[in-house]
Amino acid sequence: MDKYQTPLYDLTIDKQIYAELEATRQFEWMDVQTDEDEHSIEMHLPYIAKVMEEYKSGFTIIPILVGSLTPEKEAKYGAILAPYLADPQNLVVISSDFCHWGPRFRYTWRDPSRGHIHQSIEWLDRQVIMYTILLNKQDLVWPIGAVGSDAAL
Repeated sequence: MDKYQTPLYDLTIDKQIYAELEATRQFEWMDVQTDEDEHSIEMHLPYIAKVMEEYKSGFTIIPILVGSLTPEKEAKYGAILAPYLADPQNLVVISSDFCHWGPRFRYTWRDPSRGHIHQSIEWLDRQVIMYTILLNKQDLVWPIGAVGSDAAL
């Protein structure tokens, strides 16, 4: 795709940076159906469009979807993305749904001692928030589980 539509205006995808990332051979292309199924970015794009409205003709976006990564792959992607993250001209928006729960996402973890499914998911979300606030990466890894593959453009 070349752009994402929002209710305000279209956000243009930066094809040059996509080509640079693709040249690393560490990214996979996401098909349109997977992109449409993955709803987290569509929740953020209208807000980004609103905040950036004054600059709407002067910026592009580079959506990257990341699933569960090993520490080695975290380091690899960190090294690849470091120059973009360090550039003060770039605004980086990082978001997580914490958990996509259900068979559709191949993630159905549940702790029956936590009550109903929604209570178990809420408990899991709160655990992730706590570990994120404390920046305790070792403890953060366990509740998330494997929910996806590597990184996709």
